Amino acid sequence: MKKLGLLLLLAGLLFGCSNSIANTPSGDPNDKQGQEKGEIEKEIEKAKSENEFLKEKIENFSSDINNLDHRSRNIAEFIEKDELEKIKTMYGIDIDISGKNIIIEGRDNVSNYTTDLASIPMHFAYYNPQPDSLEIGYHIYDDAEGQEYKRTISLYYDLDYNLTSIFVEE
Repeated sequence: MKKLGLLLLLAGLLFGCSNSIANTPSGDPNDKQGQEKGEIEKEIEKAKSENEFLKEKIENFSSDINNLDHRSRNIAEFIEKDELEKIKTMYGIDIDISGKNIIIEGRDNVSNYTTDLASIPMHFAYYNPQPDSLEIGYHIYDDAEGQEYKRTISLYYDLDYNLTSIFVEE
């Protein structure tokens, strides 16, 4: 029993001494452990701030996708129902239909997105943010007259969520 008590006393002294030595800051400039510890703490703080930045960016990313998806689907629905005035009042976009082609007023391009394509269900394909624009894409599948096809619809927006153009690729 005395040996066990003596062993515990020695272990306690060793633990206590080693703990106090490790926790006391050394004034020695050549103390590599202290310098490494300081560098590691700086890296940890840098990683924490970068993590917060990325977390905020991901939350904005998700919000952008939801906003653009909702807006794009609404625009397609209004085009299908020929409710162009709703698009103008809700989104400030003046769209005209010439034949079956859709023309976005104030833009130089004529979209090859037609009223027929607007009636086909859209399946989300991609989101592509750029420094000066946002792009969201959908796939549409149709079995028109026995000929199955797939097309990709790309809707381009400026950074204020204003529709700038619509393109369809086969």
